[in-house]
Amino acid sequence: MAEFLYQGLVDWFQDQVEQNKLTAGDKMPSLRKLAKEQGMSLNTVIHGYELLSQQGWIESRPKSGYFVCHQSQVRPAIMLAADHPHYSKDKDIISPEEQISYQKALTCQASELLEQDVFSLNPHNLSIHHPQGETAVRQALSHYLEQLGVQTKLDQLWLANNPNQLLMQSLQSLTQVGDKVLILTPCDYRLRHTVQALGREAVCLNAGERGVDLDVVDKIIEQDEIKLLLFPSQFSFPAGQAISNLSLRRWYALIEKHDLPSIEWDLCSHLPNRPQAVMSLKSLDQTGLVAYIGGFEGLHDALPSIAWLQVGRYEKPLAQALSVAGLCPGEDLQLALIPLLNQSPVKAFAAMSRSIWANAEKMKSALERLNPGHLSAVINKGGHSLWVRSNSPISISQWQAYQASNLHGLIPGHLLSLAEDANHWFAVNLSLNQTQVSLNWLEKECFTSSEKSKEEVSTHKDETSTETTSSKKEREDSTDEPLYNPMLDLINHDFG
Repeated sequence: MAEFLYQGLVDWFQDQVEQNKLTAGDKMPSLRKLAKEQGMSLNTVIHGYELLSQQGWIESRPKSGYFVCHQSQVRPAIMLAADHPHYSKDKDIISPEEQISYQKALTCQASELLEQDVFSLNPHNLSIHHPQGETAVRQALSHYLEQLGVQTKLDQLWLANNPNQLLMQSLQSLTQVGDKVLILTPCDYRLRHTVQALGREAVCLNAGERGVDLDVVDKIIEQDEIKLLLFPSQFSFPAGQAISNLSLRRWYALIEKHDLPSIEWDLCSHLPNRPQAVMSLKSLDQTGLVAYIGGFEGLHDALPSIAWLQVGRYEKPLAQALSVAGLCPGEDLQLALIPLLNQSPVKAFAAMSRSIWANAEKMKSALERLNPGHLSAVINKGGHSLWVRSNSPISISQWQAYQASNLHGLIPGHLLSLAEDANHWFAVNLSLNQTQVSLNWLEKECFTSSEKSKEEVSTHKDETSTETTSSKKEREDSTDEPLYNPMLDLINHDFG
């Protein structure tokens, strides 16, 4: 019971920061005042403050009290929206070995934070009873989606063992070979590779930190005769951390204007970094133009992946394909999901979200020590990744060496985006316990030696470029000079 009370104080602190009632540098309420306000004993508040101190969120200053820590000085990364699309080529497809290696870096691995008894499965009862999913499971899923703002009907929900199965069936049913599919990047690399593997042409448009220019999207849809939009949601890995609800409404108006079939890929909305649900494109869908794919990955060894599809208006072309595909997981795997879905999303994933949130700030501090002044970072609006930009590029050969070393904490930017500066970016999976090993690799292989040849940091597999003496000197001169004002960073620091 005591541990629960301490954690309640941590939850209170998180809410205060999320609502901007407490910011970096603020003085915390006195122990006695907070105990009275929260109806807690003084000992509980003392231990709660100790817990926050251990986690690095507050610090004690002699004779002054407790203050909210300034966790990191890493500048916020800036994603620039593209003004033209990139067209994927066959050579962009990565090998199955690379896919296996990097898939773990896309998957939430914080399963130990969930209740283990949710997943007490009977291995002798895994037969499929209904191709669409058991009614009780779909009812729980429907209620869960309603809490996320997505209205649905039981006959429009389909379950599958993993989300990529549903993506393949949807693409095959809604498009034809040779059709052009517009994809917003950076995003889960499976989206682009699935489109290409099915013989469709992927037209990729890079999103900035606040989305894309919708006038550019409008022009691309008309000029390239786009047949389908593949939208990575504002939760997905790793784009969209600051997409506004107004922008989403404009997106949906654009989809309605062109009567464009759309698929929203949303695997992270169960990990919001705000107490209230964050709007998705599907939550605005009144005419069924959006097919919605969601799911859980990596939550437990017994349930490595489970996904769902809300078919929208495409029930006729999709239902027949899905019913014969046999994608639905066994009954016990489905039923294990009900206790999780029946809880409030905030309650069910609060500990996981809090852990990831704290890890993001610690990781940014570690990155600042790793390469001062030359790394910047931004965290997802919801989800479990930190998107990092380096002043100097990291070559594909270096990433191949990383992949060969069987590390899983990082994923290179060239898999997630076709933008010109994609090789300057990488992402960190904040739910993995291997992040320190990954940091050690970055320090040793990418950021320690100033005598690396330009070939080692080339931007493409088949291209090398020369670095001018002036640019080398500029980089060396700036090594110890941060390119930002720490006081402005302190003022603008975002704990979310």
